[in-house]
Amino acid sequence: MNTILQLAKWLWRAWPLIVVLSMAFIHLLVLHHYITNVSATNKIVSLVCQLLGGGLILHSIASNIEIVKGKTPRSIFFNYLLEFPLRKKSIAIEAQSISTGMASVGNPKLTVVRNPKYIEEKIEYLQEQINEVRKECEQESEELSSKIDGLSKKMSAKTQETMLALGDIESKMEKVSVGGVMEGLFGVLLMFYGAGAGYFT
Repeated sequence: MNTILQLAKWLWRAWPLIVVLSMAFIHLLVLHHYITNVSATNKIVSLVCQLLGGGLILHSIASNIEIVKGKTPRSIFFNYLLEFPLRKKSIAIEAQSISTGMASVGNPKLTVVRNPKYIEEKIEYLQEQINEVRKECEQESEELSSKIDGLSKKMSAKTQETMLALGDIESKMEKVSVGGVMEGLFGVLLMFYGAGAGYFT
């Protein structure tokens, strides 16, 4: 039972061809058993199939444009009319204020220089200098760590944004390839069938 179901699913993936072949079989069956005016019937079938096939192809193209660009063919056509070169366009002039500023580069440091005379004072002064340098190093390390953390968060947000955009593109491509292509193929097969239907006897 499972094998039959898998086979049925595999066959249904070629549904445009199956539908057209079924239509051809029914068409021939009706011609041989029920219709007396074969030529007129074939002309009607040919016309209907070609019109239906052309309509399906146009619908497939319109659907793909809407999926990919997010615009309908109607809006694209109206935009095309609005871009007519001889059409008068209103020009809007906007005044924008320009502000200039000076950014400070680095933090100014104020140091007090002493000239100790005695050894104890010199040792104390050196210790103060060491403490000051250590404090500056710790402060710079914290600032650098904060900048790295900020950049890491920005990169993480950008990565997530990119992943979402890629997922959206993949979803659109899947809709175009699965839906639109099969519909367009069905339309083409209908047009071919309609072109050849006139020769059925």
